[in-house]
Amino acid sequence: DKITIQIGLNICNEVEEQWETIYTPLGVFYVDTIEEKGMKKSIKAYDGMFKLQKGYFPTAQHTNTLAIANDIATANGYKLKGMTTVSINNEQLEGKTCLEMLSLLASVIGSHVRISRDGSTIEFIEPKNYGEVYDEGNYITPTIDSMTSYNITKLRVNYSDQVTNDEGMVTDEGYYEVGSGAEAQTLAISNPLLKGHKSQAQAILHKIKQLNGYKRFDTTLKLADYRLDPMDIVTYEYKGESYIVPI
Repeated sequence: DKITIQIGLNICNEVEEQWETIYTPLGVFYVDTIEEKGMKKSIKAYDGMFKLQKGYFPTAQHTNTLAIANDIATANGYKLKGMTTVSINNEQLEGKTCLEMLSLLASVIGSHVRISRDGSTIEFIEPKNYGEVYDEGNYITPTIDSMTSYNITKLRVNYSDQVTNDEGMVTDEGYYEVGSGAEAQTLAISNPLLKGHKSQAQAILHKIKQLNGYKRFDTTLKLADYRLDPMDIVTYEYKGESYIVPI
């Protein structure tokens, strides 16, 4: 069973000179459990990623991200959006769920993956600023750390366990690093698809560096803005300063 949740907005149709309700989808959710206590019914449901917790069985020994993403989308009845073609190491394609593989694919191209609001499409997305600005009347008093900013300058890619030979000598550390910096400036990811692909790791690091400089600004909107999605970048105006914050 599934539930489709929408939010309606009453707008004036100036052509027909009457009010009408326009509905925007918030998501399609699949029911996990239902509990009833008297007059109260509680439903626990998850978005389409819930359906993708089944095994991924590749149709071929694919060598790029797009082929794998198409594999998963086709097998599960989804369309695909936002995936690019990037070469990968294909030694460990099996033994994973479709959800795990989508997460690895998103990691390879430096993006985030989600199911579209209408439940039809697997979308790979990156941070984007649509110019949305909130003033102090829109949100509760924030928690701010203006002295510390997000600053990642090195990426550590863990692609396997450490390998030793019969003499106990390490033949493969199971990871590599790109970029430079202190441990506090290092982001570690685990992805077997990136084994031997340092150039793509450099591309990922470049995308991560675009987020450098963001300062902590924790708050909650007083009135939910249902237009916002994960990876949107918004601006908060606070005491004469602008804080740009990725969601």
